[in-house]
Amino acid sequence: MLRVLYIADVNMFANNGGGLCNLSCYNAVCKIFPENVDLMHAEEYIPLNYNNINIIPVPRMSNLHRGFNLIRGRIHRLNPFAIKYITKNYTKYSLCIINGGITAGDMIDKIKSLGLKTVVIHHNFETDYQIFNKTLMSFYGLMPYYIIRNEKKAFLKADINYFLTSYDKIKFYESYGLPLGLCDIIGCFETCDKQMDLNNFYSEPKTIVISGSLNFRQTTDGIIDFFKNYYSDAINLDPNIKVLITGRNPVKAILELKNEFDNIEICINPENINSIVQRGCIYLCPISAGGGIKLRIMDGLRLGLPILTHEKSVRGYESFLNKKYFKTYKDLDTFKKSFKDLMNLIEMKKNDNFQIQQDYLDTYSFNAGVKRFEKLLNQYKK
Repeated sequence: MLRVLYIADVNMFANNGGGLCNLSCYNAVCKIFPENVDLMHAEEYIPLNYNNINIIPVPRMSNLHRGFNLIRGRIHRLNPFAIKYITKNYTKYSLCIINGGITAGDMIDKIKSLGLKTVVIHHNFETDYQIFNKTLMSFYGLMPYYIIRNEKKAFLKADINYFLTSYDKIKFYESYGLPLGLCDIIGCFETCDKQMDLNNFYSEPKTIVISGSLNFRQTTDGIIDFFKNYYSDAINLDPNIKVLITGRNPVKAILELKNEFDNIEICINPENINSIVQRGCIYLCPISAGGGIKLRIMDGLRLGLPILTHEKSVRGYESFLNKKYFKTYKDLDTFKKSFKDLMNLIEMKKNDNFQIQQDYLDTYSFNAGVKRFEKLLNQYKK
């Protein structure tokens, strides 16, 4: 068969949600098409010790060139580099997989005109995400025109659209209409097929753990909202309950929480975040804004922790809503009830950590993800 070109728009070697999800998809493609995948990736993202020879590095772009591109409506650095490369080398490939509708949108017409089948992986509904986070692509939240243009075109014209959540898939249909190609939900999954210790449980009694990038607006807004609107009325009534916050590079507002509230521990930039997360008896995800799947909930499930999450962060975890260890909330009353239910579960020793991990593996293991990814790609294996 001819080769597959995988175009990655975000740093898939970074230890964050976007990077890990991108790496999972890339590794799945390599498993499905062994030794037939080329990776196009920004040159500065590629680790020095990475020995994969099938890499097409995308050179850096000067600030002047980047600004000129923005004015022209090119909101990512891969255009025109990718177009020039594919035009010159299209006879090598039969399939082009592009991570992100923003990246795919202004290139998909040219790629398809050269006879390549196209797959686009959508991590979230980009318009909402980019505006909320006031990114440069959205001109700091003021003008999402180019984002909408690219994402819409990618969705409508791709041969296959993959989504991480059913919410995103529905949102695309409602916003952009009926696509020409096929659509499916692949969710998130582990980055590789690795053995997991399913019996290594350790938690500190009455410890709630929160994790994430502590300088990322979605995370910081959610944590601050939790302490402002829930903590004193629902958590701090019991002096034995502690909240453990861990993650990278906390902003000042997060660090100052220790001065305003009792029983808080903040673990900054841990070498092994799992060793911190597993200290909790309940994993809390208080994020109430933004789109896409919140991968941090996977960390809690992987370690066998019961989950308490804001209902806005349930996307991608709908299959867990019927589990007794997975609770949601939308306001103070529902938070109190869900928190009480989980604490009762733990105190009565009816919380099965092993079952939580097993449920996690059934849905989010690498092999489970590969099967979902491969479902529609089978037609392009010839």
